[in-house]
Amino acid sequence: SCGEAFPLTEDTTCTANFDIIGQVELNVALQANGGVASASSYGCWQGCRYPTYSNDGAKSTFWAGTSYSGDWLKIELKSLYRINKIILDIYFHTITYSVDVSKDGNVWIKVVDAITSNNPEGSDTIVTHNINPTSAKYVRLNIHNSAAPGEHIFKSGISEMKLFAQEQPKPTDTFTLQIYKSGSGSGTVEGAGTFLYQTIVTPIAIANAGSVFTGWEPPSCGEAFPLTEDTTCTAN
Repeated sequence: SCGEAFPLTEDTTCTANFDIIGQVELNVALQANGGVASASSYGCWQGCRYPTYSNDGAKSTFWAGTSYSGDWLKIELKSLYRINKIILDIYFHTITYSVDVSKDGNVWIKVVDAITSNNPEGSDTIVTHNINPTSAKYVRLNIHNSAAPGEHIFKSGISEMKLFAQEQPKPTDTFTLQIYKSGSGSGTVEGAGTFLYQTIVTPIAIANAGSVFTGWEPPSCGEAFPLTEDTTCTAN
């Protein structure tokens, strides 16, 4: 109402919001922005509650899972983004959940540990998770538990899963590759340093006599890859 002239009938506070040009937050999960939703299940009662209802931008629709635990809701993004904020509009049921992200849909990184929503059973809530900027093309909400009554078909509900991304790095930005050693054996590692964005880096591990190299953690460090964020590799 502060956006136009009005008669002052009481003490009133108006707040003017300003955004830096080019830095307005963009919900990259939205269907309109290329997000594609899928889920392990969806419930039907007075209409089906499809996963696509979780990223259509409409408060009046919602995805509903049918299991007390093990259900998931996943958003595939149009491209790789550095996700730094996740907003969940949780519908009706109190749930315990966690959130993982992935670049390829195979190797997942947990960015939100298991937590129980703060809404009393039978009510809605909106939860914001600010996370360290993490490159991802896939974001998955995992349902660990639900307080839904046994007679309810819907055990979990998400009206909207919103994902916000930090501005993509520029070619002149630099990132650090750190390489560590782990285990009872010994050896040397090479390849660590600070490099320009998307430089192809190759971690190298060489076992000493009497030791054996058993692999990298995470496994993606086992081959050359473009450096798009600060990364840590551990040689075992």
